[in-house]
Amino acid sequence: MLRTKFLLLSVALSVMLAASGSCSPSYSVIDLGTLAGDDTIATAINNNGVAVGSSGSQAFVWDSDHGIRALARGCSASAVNDKNQVLVYEYGPGWSQGVILSPTAPDIVVPQGEYMNVSGQRINNLGHVAGTLGTYVTTENGEDAATHAMFWDGGVEVTDLGDLSGLSGRMGIGMAVNDRDTVVGYARRADNREHAFFWDIRTGIHDLGTLGGDRSFATDINSAGYIVGASENGDYSDPYDPGQRAYLWFDDKMSELDSQGKNANANAINNHNVIVGAMETVYSVRAVSWQDGLMTDLNDLIAPGTGWELQVARDINDKGQIVGSGLLDGQKRAFLLQPVPEPSSMATLALSLGCVAFYVRNHRRSM
Repeated sequence: MLRTKFLLLSVALSVMLAASGSCSPSYSVIDLGTLAGDDTIATAINNNGVAVGSSGSQAFVWDSDHGIRALARGCSASAVNDKNQVLVYEYGPGWSQGVILSPTAPDIVVPQGEYMNVSGQRINNLGHVAGTLGTYVTTENGEDAATHAMFWDGGVEVTDLGDLSGLSGRMGIGMAVNDRDTVVGYARRADNREHAFFWDIRTGIHDLGTLGGDRSFATDINSAGYIVGASENGDYSDPYDPGQRAYLWFDDKMSELDSQGKNANANAINNHNVIVGAMETVYSVRAVSWQDGLMTDLNDLIAPGTGWELQVARDINDKGQIVGSGLLDGQKRAFLLQPVPEPSSMATLALSLGCVAFYVRNHRRSM
């Protein structure tokens, strides 16, 4: 009896140790298709698994039930929220605008008001938008055109977030907004260098600093306020290498993400703090992810022989699905990475213990 208990305990510990040593998830790769054979880029995916992007000069939406479909309007789709509202970009001679397409409501044009043009980069689950606006500012040279970051909360007017210069003018771009209406992006300072920023309605715009270099850019923020992007690190010894590294910012601290000493961008972060982006190698660009501080080349997590070269990962949802763009047999195509399910540790443990119990029971009968 004691020997049997020891055997059961040994099996349980073995299974638990094997589970605790599990590595990064593997993925199946899905080609999102193309409209009229054009190059395709996926830009965003929501928690329903709906992906959006552009194919040629046409915005598209994709889901597993219907595949790729052209949207009724828009030359590109930049974002989709969990209500399946899609943010698209339209432009013409001298104008551009952001439009929200909803499956259950009329289209909503982000108001331009007094500004030349307004375009959106991201939409949160409240239907609020971060992006850019075109305006005129007064400088030492007279009246000049300028681009500022903007935020729109569904009201009559957009909010001009200004820039980091403290002057009238310069430049700013809003790249993302979370469900707390915190906007991140990058803006020009008085010294003409761009720095990453975050903005909220209570405290205004804040400079995130850099990793030691001249410039930084913020690309995404999750619900907990973790911000990702890229920053120059201050090593300008190589004229062909600006020393641009991916970073994670939280609690007033910008930390460099491991990129094996290569140029890298962090493009998106989900609410589990898994980050995706891209890294430059000597000969190519590779789609990568970061989890718990460790970087993984996503090409190493798909089956060999698929014909895919995953180049840029642009978004990740809370289910771990990743979208981006790469080369499929040499053609630029959009991809979706679907995590391959792994058996539950508890299920594996239960199965193992069941097998041992079956063995012990039959061993007793044979005695």
